This record gives sequence, C-alpha cells and structure tokens, in this order.
Amino acid sequence: MKIAGIVLAGGQSKRMGQDKSMLKIQNKTLLQHTSDILSKSGIEDIYTSGGEDGIQDKHPDKGPVGGILSSLLALNEHTHLLFLPVDMPLITQLIIQELMNIRKNDLQHFENNNFPLIIKNNRSTREALEDQIKNNKLSIHELLQAVNTKILILNHKQELFMNTNTPQQWEMATRRLLELQP
Repeated sequence: MKIAGIVLAGGQSKRMGQDKSMLKIQNKTLLQHTSDILSKSGIEDIYTSGGEDGIQDKHPDKGPVGGILSSLLALNEHTHLLFLPVDMPLITQLIIQELMNIRKNDLQHFENNNFPLIIKNNRSTREALEDQIKNNKLSIHELLQAVNTKILILNHKQELFMNTNTPQQWEMATRRLLELQP
C-alpha cells in the first residue's frame, strides 16, 4: 500500500478575509504546519490540493469533492489518500496515525467529523465522486453514504477537529494551540 497525504487548500477563504493557508502559526504558514503534521505522522508523499502550486481542480468550484476527485486522479500510483483541510490546526499526529492504521474500507473517518479522512484510490470511489459532481451533489456527507465507509470511534477531544473559518475561530485555535504545546 502506498499512501499520500493531501492538504486541502483550495477554498476561497471568504469568511476569513484572507488566504487561510498563508496565516502564520509559530513562524510557519498554516499550509506548512498542516504538511508537517502529515509528515510527522509518517506520510512521505505530501501534496496540496488547490492553491498556486497544488493539484489543480479538474472541476473548479466544486469544493472539497472536486479537490478529492482531482487528487485521486492525479495520484493514481497511490493506493490511499489521506485528506486534511488546511484549516484544522489542532489536529495531532496521533489522530492521523490512528486514521491510517486500518485501511480496509473505501473511506474512513472519525465519528461526527468528515475530516480528516482516508480514501481508497480505486474505481468505485472515483466513480462515486464523478457522479456527485455530475449531479451537483457536493457534500462530503453524500460521499460518505455513497462508498463503503468505516466510521472510527472518537477517542479524542472534539475541539481538536475545529475548523478555522473566521478570524475569531483562528484566534481561538491559535490560543488553544499555544496552551497544548509542551
């Protein structure tokens, strides 16, 4: 099995008012921080979906579903892709490693959280995503219902899965990250 880590960074950051991936956290961009989490988790092949230098969406303006499909198509030599949005700064290495431990289903994620998720790069998952885009059904929830999904029990604090979409959420997350540092 060959796994790649994908940082989802193709959003428009409208609510944040600036590109979230370029926000600074501990002297690093949020994009670098997120990539580092994947790297420290043991993933060697790390890519970005969206942004200037990332994997470009084959179906623009289709949200994470478009980014996931474009990544699966671009990285067909990988059997599994683990997706982590750039705006989840509190996710830990331990959470990513737990998600990678079992890869029997087409898709796995933690209960009550769509991301991070690991998805098998096979025809059935790509076809499910293509159908969603064709029918303009762009929610991750619909993807979770369309493929063989395993929901993992959450043994971590829910706050670690927090998205930072607004300046207020960003401030809260950076404060919390500083508190969690050893």
